Amino acid sequence: MEGKGTATIHDVTPTSKHQPGKLSDSPRLKELAAQRQKLNEAMERAKKRLGTLNSYLDRVSTEHTSVVQLRDILNLYEEEAEKLQGRMKEIQSDLELVTKSEKDENAAHPPTIARWVYGASIGLFVPEAGALEIMVTYGPCSALCSLPQANPFYSCLQCFLVCPIRCPCLNE
Repeated sequence: MEGKGTATIHDVTPTSKHQPGKLSDSPRLKELAAQRQKLNEAMERAKKRLGTLNSYLDRVSTEHTSVVQLRDILNLYEEEAEKLQGRMKEIQSDLELVTKSEKDENAAHPPTIARWVYGASIGLFVPEAGALEIMVTYGPCSALCSLPQANPFYSCLQCFLVCPIRCPCLNE
């Protein structure tokens, strides 16, 4: 920390804060998530029905079933399995469309990424108006400055990762 001008640096407090990522709150994304949930539930039901149909066919005994009945059972199995597999393909196709729509919507309304924000709070005593420069030397890459605009004097007191700063309230 280094300063030039008519001010005294009283304290410097480094800070860090984790900002969690946030998913987009687009209403369209919420609709797509509900649609995805319904499609996943429909897929599970279709899989269970097909599994039940397969286990029924596994338990059919040729000893206790006539050839005519067996033919009817196999024909019924073919029809039902074909319907279920067709339905599963439709559901899979719908899921792919939902995924594509979600990607498009996320591109239009991207979610924020979790990150760490590092800063420094600088306490100054400024006895008179004048030019003031504060030099903060800090190691991270991609450091940014955020100065509040409402109160220029507050800008002198709270400065975030800047190298160098010209104090707006003291340059008048």
